[in-house]
Amino acid sequence: MIPKEQALFCINNGIHVIAGYPVGKSERMIIKGTAEGTLSKNLVCAWFDEIPNRNILINLKNSGLICIDLDQHKDGQNGVNVFNSLWKTHNKDKPLNTYVEKTPTGAGVHIFFKVPAEVFDKPIVNELADGVEVKTHFTPIYPSKRTDGLYQPFNETDTLAEVAECPDWLIKLIHEQRKTSRAPYNNARGGAINRTYGADMWELFNNGATEGNRNNDTNRVLHYWRRIGIEPNTCMDLLQTFNNRTSPPLDDDELATIWKSVFKMN
Repeated sequence: MIPKEQALFCINNGIHVIAGYPVGKSERMIIKGTAEGTLSKNLVCAWFDEIPNRNILINLKNSGLICIDLDQHKDGQNGVNVFNSLWKTHNKDKPLNTYVEKTPTGAGVHIFFKVPAEVFDKPIVNELADGVEVKTHFTPIYPSKRTDGLYQPFNETDTLAEVAECPDWLIKLIHEQRKTSRAPYNNARGGAINRTYGADMWELFNNGATEGNRNNDTNRVLHYWRRIGIEPNTCMDLLQTFNNRTSPPLDDDELATIWKSVFKMN
């Protein structure tokens, strides 16, 4: 399926489409003014006729969806195992029967669920458990590509039409504040970062910056992520989510400029 076909398929299934950039230096960005997504076939055709290989993203909240993002990292974090354990605890032998995608690296997984509109009326946790993130804003989907690979359905013949209703137990969990006994973060040089400051940064990330503090707050969260050793490209993914919660959001060009400045990129 080419991006335009997927975009039109999404619209036919009530999923709001966002325009991205082709694979390359801007592959993680979205086109300014498209973050809310659209159900307009004419607009989507214009986007993908102009640049047929542009990446396609969807607005989850406006589409009545959430995405459970499972990460696996070299430090031993394994969101797939953690979520499998949660699923077995609450569903016993019932299989996971919804639309799932593999992320470009091959190590990550995106699991999609339908949720009632009122789910978004309550605060939703960003991190359900170690390596298990709850995405509610926007996310790339198949057949989007990055320099390190492409998004693809876990099962080749599956489509977003197979997204299942979110189980009640999972809805309850995403509304609960996560309890953690995790030790303070250490940066790449071995220096500990005060847990209280980390909590402040996560609160800032959850709420987004406010007008008048947007540039300063964006710099603060980026420098914090850099200090605790998060990779630059992963920071850009997080930054897109943070900016989407900022009122009003920064322009994409300004966001990219701050990111490049923090990571000393030309």
